[in-house]
Amino acid sequence: AVSPERMRSARRLTSADPRVPAVGRLDGILLSAYRLTRGEPIEPGSRIDVISGRFVRGEDGGTEVGVVRLPAVLSGAFACGHRTFDHLYAIADIEFVRRLLGHAPDESPIELVTQVAIRLRPGADPATVADRLEAAVANVSGGQVLSWEEQNAELLTAVDQERRMTMVCVFVVMLVAAFLIYATLHMTVTQKVHDIGILTALGATPGGVQAIFLLSGLVIAVVGCLLGAASGIAFTVNLNEINAFTRARFGFEFFPSNIYALDHIPYQLDPAWVAQVAGSALVLALVVAWLPARRAARLDPVQALAKG
Repeated sequence: AVSPERMRSARRLTSADPRVPAVGRLDGILLSAYRLTRGEPIEPGSRIDVISGRFVRGEDGGTEVGVVRLPAVLSGAFACGHRTFDHLYAIADIEFVRRLLGHAPDESPIELVTQVAIRLRPGADPATVADRLEAAVANVSGGQVLSWEEQNAELLTAVDQERRMTMVCVFVVMLVAAFLIYATLHMTVTQKVHDIGILTALGATPGGVQAIFLLSGLVIAVVGCLLGAASGIAFTVNLNEINAFTRARFGFEFFPSNIYALDHIPYQLDPAWVAQVAGSALVLALVVAWLPARRAARLDPVQALAKG
């Protein structure tokens, strides 16, 4: 929006061309803040020519498409955060649009409205409201009632697909981490055969030897899960700041604003999902740790001492 002082100065502007009306007598129009900051800058109070096409009568008496130009003044800017709306739409008085389309002021009202957006009150049931709107629209002129999810079904489907791919990536990372735990403990058992033989000769039971390596795997898994969950939550909470920093410093975005119709990265922390992933990683780590621990517990003390 524009301050009242700036609007008063804008109304005092006049054009050097006497054929062009004074800016203060022109209709106001709002453009999105995105469009004002892209390309050639446009200052509030500037004269804007709105160009549109409409059907006009040709010289032969037929109908043809003509180009119409009406002057307006930029009264301010808006930003709703929806990329499609901010990039494509402008806000003007409906009478200005009627004149742009060639309808006289005293002409009977016509149906210029092609779409109506409704914001529900918190707690309202979207399905109930949609049913009532469909009945009302059917009695007037027909039409279709779509929820936000239905209007953006393709985008939401892509987001769901990305979430599923993220789960697959998390599972692959868990498998790699489990393999590293298994490889580490397996090498430990191989290198500590003599020590295992000494412990067994001193009276250590197979269960005790197995518990040593299981405990090692458990410690690795618990520390890894805690560090992973903490870093993941911290990264998620500060993702918008990190995205803004990488965009300003390196020109790279984790969440490209020119692809998604959002001006920030939405997120929702689900404690149940975090606990499920961490629990699955813990169980998988214990399973892979049990394999080398079982091998260590089955070593014969005599053969172990002989190998040492």
